[in-house]
Amino acid sequence: METEKTPKVLFFANIPVSNEERSIGGATVLAKNILDFIALDSRVAITHQQIRNFWRNKLQLIDYFFWVFRFPFVAKKFDVISFHGTKDFHFTIAPVLWLWAKALNKRIIYHFFGGNFMDQYEAMPKAFQFILKKTVLKSDTVFFET
Repeated sequence: METEKTPKVLFFANIPVSNEERSIGGATVLAKNILDFIALDSRVAITHQQIRNFWRNKLQLIDYFFWVFRFPFVAKKFDVISFHGTKDFHFTIAPVLWLWAKALNKRIIYHFFGGNFMDQYEAMPKAFQFILKKTVLKSDTVFFET
């Protein structure tokens, strides 16, 4: 009998960081709870990667810029990429990182935090809607947290 390979999952999310008050919020706490729960399952080899290093307002853009170049080198070691992001992530860097993951032939899980995504999406220019439809919304698994 052949044994199944344990899938290697990259859990790409922000979780609370000690000594960084701005990192503590609903999305980061929930991401930490999800990560801790999945880590209990021995059928999955999960590795967390923090998205943000800079927690001051608007400085996540620096992190996002570096991820455009760094992401493929991190992602290539995994079978599945599990994105967990908020609106600033969805509407900025997520489509680019999603394309990297697809180019590397990875299965993709995409988790949207925030219940008002649809309102924001419908208010966007059609070009941005098209980009999201062709990228993150075409992930292998998509789920929304409201």
